[in-house]
Amino acid sequence: MRKFSGLLWLMLMLFVLTETLAGCANSGVAAVPARIGVLTIGDSRMIKVQGLQKGLQELGLTDEEVAFEIFNAKDNHKKLAEEALKLLEGQPDVIVVTGVVEAEALMEKLAGHKPIPVVMIGVTSPKDLQLINGYEELGIPVTGVANGHVELTGKRMELLHLLFPQRSRILLLYDPRLRASVLALERARHSVQNSYSIEPIPVSNDQDMESFHRRSFSARESILVLPSYFLEARFREIRDISLEKRIPVMGLYESETEAGFTASYGLSYFDQGYQAARLVIRMLKGEAAGIPFEAPDSVRLKINVQAADYIGESVSPVGLSYGEKVYTIKE
Repeated sequence: MRKFSGLLWLMLMLFVLTETLAGCANSGVAAVPARIGVLTIGDSRMIKVQGLQKGLQELGLTDEEVAFEIFNAKDNHKKLAEEALKLLEGQPDVIVVTGVVEAEALMEKLAGHKPIPVVMIGVTSPKDLQLINGYEELGIPVTGVANGHVELTGKRMELLHLLFPQRSRILLLYDPRLRASVLALERARHSVQNSYSIEPIPVSNDQDMESFHRRSFSARESILVLPSYFLEARFREIRDISLEKRIPVMGLYESETEAGFTASYGLSYFDQGYQAARLVIRMLKGEAAGIPFEAPDSVRLKINVQAADYIGESVSPVGLSYGEKVYTIKE
């Protein structure tokens, strides 16, 4: 009787354990969440990560199914290399980099490490910059969302002149240290129209920025910022120059327009991250080979009407009809 009771108890425990395991399997909750390692140069690009997280949630990945490990260099280029090494030591399932400088820093540290798929959020001309080839030569699956900055250069000049047709000379701020910025400058030279002229102005350090601030501006000039992390990080100083010197400025992101740039034309940081979510999911599913880079899904013209009023500039009605209006200036 005792043997029968013990056997019955054992069978009951096995049944409960089996049902418990089956319930866990059917719940859809991963036993170990997918780990996404993020490398970013600074806080300003964390908006891309917020967009990525939102996109993953809307595509069905819950907080229990994915874990983010953020490595933030806090705008310190030397620290960026250190953060890249820390990220690689953790061996996440997928690596996300939030721009060109992060992608280049990571590539330098990948030799000798286990291949981990990489998704790039908002990089400029990855093929022209040899980023794709560099990763593929290391055996690293790579894809991402291109921000289209080089390709959009001509359109930005056209829109800037359309918004302010009386401004017939565009000052092109670029960083001569960066291939992406130089590529955009080359595109600008090929895209210039007879109705306006251009003047390239190299800005890559504090002294260049101070020199630009001291420059004398004329009533026929406007500013177009070309892709450069240095220039993106100094957008408030460029905004202040625009407002003080009463000269319109066209930027790359809507966040710059909200901060006081007169206009911007591009894909927002948030939208870049949101679009990249589907690529991250494909990498997590093991579809690592041959996923092409994607062009921006949505590119928008933003016009800060308050900033235009502040500098005493009227926006052309035709130009206004092409964009979305912003009426405040945020710090």
